[in-house]
Amino acid sequence: MRKTLPIVLMIVGIVMFAVGIAFAVGGITSSVSSIANTTLIGSPFSTPGSSSTQLEPGTYVVYENIGFQGSRPGFVTVDPDSITVSGPGGDVVTTCVSCGASSSTLTLGSTTYVGVVSFQVTQAGEYTVASEDDTGAQLVLGPSLADAIGGIFGSLSGFFGWTGLAIVGALLGVAGLIWLIIAAVTGGSKPPPVAGIPYYDPAVGQQTQAYQAPVTPGSWYPDPEDPSQLRWWDGRQWTDQRRPRT
Repeated sequence: MRKTLPIVLMIVGIVMFAVGIAFAVGGITSSVSSIANTTLIGSPFSTPGSSSTQLEPGTYVVYENIGFQGSRPGFVTVDPDSITVSGPGGDVVTTCVSCGASSSTLTLGSTTYVGVVSFQVTQAGEYTVASEDDTGAQLVLGPSLADAIGGIFGSLSGFFGWTGLAIVGALLGVAGLIWLIIAAVTGGSKPPPVAGIPYYDPAVGQQTQAYQAPVTPGSWYPDPEDPSQLRWWDGRQWTDQRRPRT
């Protein structure tokens, strides 16, 4: 039992550590994927033109790539009314995000993306974004900022949770190992008992052997060799002092 409990603790710690690391790595991958998909869900296209993409339910935004950061901050060139979205259920209603100036702007590296229109997807399927604008604007489809940020934070929170599990598992494993070492060092076989020493047992009336120190006090007792005599017991052994019993 002294060694079973620390071994069980070590096993539990190792399992927790392995599970935590595995899911934490998955959380990192998910976070990277969420960040990468913030603006690049669909294939970029130039107007006039179109692009089709498989979408899950959620809110999406059609962004315009306006080039280098600060070149035209917050402004788009494409006409929002020229953009149409169609899906499995037919045409989808769009909402103008940038009617002159946009409140939805992303900057990746040195490139700025400005939201033009947004739309809601309620049914998963293939959706086509098209624009008849003839300005040659560069458009790309992505999730709304709120959805993208929510997905990133959700992935990161899962990452930190699984990382915490891995840390706890590592601590339990180390504690179990230390416990096992201590049990191995201190749990050796007991030393053999010391040889018995003689003492007088009044209940038996003779000298006997025991592995503990005698507790019988020194006094006159019947001599085990001659019951007609009394013999002095000094508390540990018989002496040569004898006297007749009266």
